[in-house]
Amino acid sequence: MGRGRTPVVIGIPTIDSAAHIFASLQHARGEITRCLDAYSVRWVICLNGQSRAPARREISRFLRALGAPQRGREVALSASLIELPRAGRNHALNALLAHARLHAARGIVHFLDDDVRLRAGSLRRNLDALVEHERRYRAPVLVGSVLRARRSTWSELRARHPSRARAAAVAAFQRVIAAPYRSRSEVPRFCEGFSFGAYVRYMPDYPPDETGITDDTYLSNYFAARGRDRLERDGVPPTLKPRDSIGFMELPHSYQEWRRQQVRIHAGIIRSFERFPQSRAFLERYFAWPYAFNPSSRSPRRPSTLAEAALDRAYLLLHQRNHLEARRLVDAGRQAPWGNAPSSKPARSSEMFLEGQAG
Repeated sequence: MGRGRTPVVIGIPTIDSAAHIFASLQHARGEITRCLDAYSVRWVICLNGQSRAPARREISRFLRALGAPQRGREVALSASLIELPRAGRNHALNALLAHARLHAARGIVHFLDDDVRLRAGSLRRNLDALVEHERRYRAPVLVGSVLRARRSTWSELRARHPSRARAAAVAAFQRVIAAPYRSRSEVPRFCEGFSFGAYVRYMPDYPPDETGITDDTYLSNYFAARGRDRLERDGVPPTLKPRDSIGFMELPHSYQEWRRQQVRIHAGIIRSFERFPQSRAFLERYFAWPYAFNPSSRSPRRPSTLAEAALDRAYLLLHQRNHLEARRLVDAGRQAPWGNAPSSKPARSSEMFLEGQAG
């Protein structure tokens, strides 16, 4: 890595992504290029799982294009590929973190999902915020981008759903599930997993996928619990979302698809909170949000239009149903039916951070 610039590892975990990975990497390339004047970047893609050939072909095609000479390019940008036969997002993130500890131990690691779309300059804002926070406080902080929803346009809906009635139903459904991620919606303090980073020396290993903790609430909880004393004493935040650092997610087109996804996420959140018994009440206060999965963690919503209030109400009704289903799964020691973990039963692994046993 170059002298005089902060070392950064940008890690992208991916699996079964042949349909979209080339375009996603092209987008990430633009974000990374905006950072090269101030940061020495090592870009690593981690492809995991057994059926890797289609995605590998697309990634290899991108890497060849990335390595082609370009007129006027002032700083060279390259990327490398790690392949893991075992599927699992946490497993892939730990491999990327190990790479960062080896190659950028004094620097930053920043993860991006393989389908993320960031507002231009968001990655740079995150890295700059980390450097400034470290300069001022010398304290751990997790930095993330604000998540917003991109609802399908009418032309996109009609292209996918020839029936006008079906397209209209999907449009209405997307309006409901976009409620927490409207431009006017309150931004949560926790950092969603699609775009987040921290200094390498502050990052813990992720729990094994077999634990069922597949949501990034774990990492936000870890940083908040670790930074609680500094927050309460000096007001130094353990999590940050820089202004105008924003990412956009595509919304599902079916209720069943969305519900499978949400039940998995809710189960991961529940299991994550169980790892922090001494800080549970603090974490619920710190991460209080109008759309929180747990009713005891919900903060009051800001005044809104009648239409937005109706959408919020409909969302929370669906949200509560997902939470109850996830709670039943956790209480039964079962995994959600959709996810990465190869085991049907969560493990109580000593590798996990359990408050009071590890820093």
